[in-house]
Amino acid sequence: MGNILRQFRNQSAFGAILTILFGLVLLIAPSTVLSLVLGVLGWILLIMGIAGIISFFVNRSVYASYGQLISGIAELLIGLWVVRSPGGVVSLVGTLVGILMLVHAVMDLQYVYDAYRAGAANWWTAAVSGGLTLVLALLVLFRPFGSVLSVLSLAGICLIVDGVCDLIMLHRLGDLFR
Repeated sequence: MGNILRQFRNQSAFGAILTILFGLVLLIAPSTVLSLVLGVLGWILLIMGIAGIISFFVNRSVYASYGQLISGIAELLIGLWVVRSPGGVVSLVGTLVGILMLVHAVMDLQYVYDAYRAGAANWWTAAVSGGLTLVLALLVLFRPFGSVLSVLSLAGICLIVDGVCDLIMLHRLGDLFR
């Protein structure tokens, strides 16, 4: 039993160290990580698109449908766009998220106004929440790429804290593994 627990401790410590290292990479170089992930995704889409187009023409008389051709072309074009302009992809996604947040903030502020008019006692707490959502929405809308990088950096900090906490826990439970 002691051998199994020691093996668990070693694997957990290794996992914690990897978590800390990945967190450091996200914290130090979030744009590099983002570019790498988007590059891989873009190439996968490119390959899938080419395979779909080839499959359409190879299997044209048997199983192929025009949906397969259209899907292959779409994957190819999106893959090209992601590979050639990863910043544009991030900005588009960030802008869409910012628009959704803005709509939600406006709805929240409408709720605040209705609550205020109805004489609700704690309407101001909803006003703070709605105002914060509005500020964050505008931040994401006007700085979508920076927002994504900030989220990646925050994720890096969280991973570092998680890994350190795991190491502390393993150290504190050291008697259990002896």
